[in-house]
Amino acid sequence: MKKILALGLSAALTLSLSVTSLAVFDPNAPAPEGDGPHIMLTSSDSEPVINLLSNAYGATIVLDGETVDITGIPAAPAGYVPMRLLSEANGGSAEWYPEENSAVFAFDEASILVDFNANTVEVARELQEDVKPYLDPAGYTFLPVSLLDTLETVTVTDDGECYTITTSASDPDKKVVLSIMEAVELGARMKSTPAEMEEYMGIHQENFTKIIGYFPMMINADTIVIGEVAEGKMDAAKEDLEARKQTTIQSFEQYLPDPYEMAQNGQIVVAPDGTHIMLIISGDNAKAIEMFNEAYPAEA
Repeated sequence: MKKILALGLSAALTLSLSVTSLAVFDPNAPAPEGDGPHIMLTSSDSEPVINLLSNAYGATIVLDGETVDITGIPAAPAGYVPMRLLSEANGGSAEWYPEENSAVFAFDEASILVDFNANTVEVARELQEDVKPYLDPAGYTFLPVSLLDTLETVTVTDDGECYTITTSASDPDKKVVLSIMEAVELGARMKSTPAEMEEYMGIHQENFTKIIGYFPMMINADTIVIGEVAEGKMDAAKEDLEARKQTTIQSFEQYLPDPYEMAQNGQIVVAPDGTHIMLIISGDNAKAIEMFNEAYPAEA
């Protein structure tokens, strides 16, 4: 629904097509049905890779109950989905590293590395055998939707024309987090698991029955943590989030005055229901707090 890979990606990634050699023209392939220009492409080992009936993406994608806007997305191999679009629609990120000719997609709970030089895909640093990326000449990266189905927190239904993808974002609490992030244009894109939050950020799992957090990527202070507090642990939960806020302040104390000021203005609030708590460091804390309070009203 949002963005494509950065413009600078196009030239560098187009060069990588000569490395990946994903598709070659097959003059003996039967012409596909339908109107418009027809291009049949197959891989060098004769397995079909792409059948372009037009230059527009041909499938429907439903992500967590909402149809994804694929306007402007080019055609891709059957069974392949645009990763930057899905990652950002899911509240994750897409990072391009021109020096390594690679990209990292944060999708739900997973980190997916695409190495365009080696034409390989890794999930959580584990090489995915027989999984190949498809790179459109304009710089769009596509991966098989079947790869997403292997992720622990993702399920996929594929009927050939529609890919229905369900992630942990279907969880009502994560929907609240993502809606706030979108409303206040939060730059926090590093999602951490509860275990990672405890190990690296001092937010103890024992103080929460459930917790979701997104944190800054180096050069901004944007942070959102929403948790359902365990019984009798509200004071401890507040201490954890305050400590995290102070750590964020300290990390920008000697440089980057704007993130430093934003971190200082961060707020910790308890929802009207008395059980949910939020740490918000953003450019519009008031809006975030308003949405948070509306999501968790006091019991009637």
